[in-house]
Amino acid sequence: MNERIRLQQERRATQWIGAAAIAYGLLFSLSNLFSEFLLPAERPSGEITRLGLFVVYVGAYGLGAFALVPALRALDRVYRERGTIARAGSIGLRVAAAGAALHALFALLYLVTAAATGEAAEALFLVFALGFLLLIAGSITAAVSIIRVRVEPLLGALLLGTAVAAVVTIATPAPIHDAALFLFAGGWIAIGLVL
Repeated sequence: MNERIRLQQERRATQWIGAAAIAYGLLFSLSNLFSEFLLPAERPSGEITRLGLFVVYVGAYGLGAFALVPALRALDRVYRERGTIARAGSIGLRVAAAGAALHALFALLYLVTAAATGEAAEALFLVFALGFLLLIAGSITAAVSIIRVRVEPLLGALLLGTAVAAVVTIATPAPIHDAALFLFAGGWIAIGLVL
């Protein structure tokens, strides 16, 4: 009886984790799509032209990043309880969660500075960059561990692909950069669907 309850709780947790990963990917891609291509809220110089839209775009992204933090921590907990993740993979998921937390912090601080001054503080992109690096490093570490354990190799491959898309985002100019951002977001949606 206890095993059945544990499996039900694990299934509910995994569904919630999947929903959070999907939310992160969707909010990231929609925020990027609208803010960069469909209805920009700032000029290429960084000057905010539509504060209301800017708040919506950055707020949506921040909410997605915020949802990803407990989801990655919960995924780590589920795998540790099952005994299906190596220590390195567990650390990788926690590092990725720290990266997502930095992205949520970036969004919050970016919004506050924009609302207070009418301009977003560009220096805050250092927080974003550090968060991105932690997401990459954590995802690669967790992915390799998950693939090696051979319990959920598709999930490991998706984490690895998402990390590669993030690296391409950092290393290339537009339009490849923009396409890689959408692949990064799509990777998180796929991770959520697999879970």
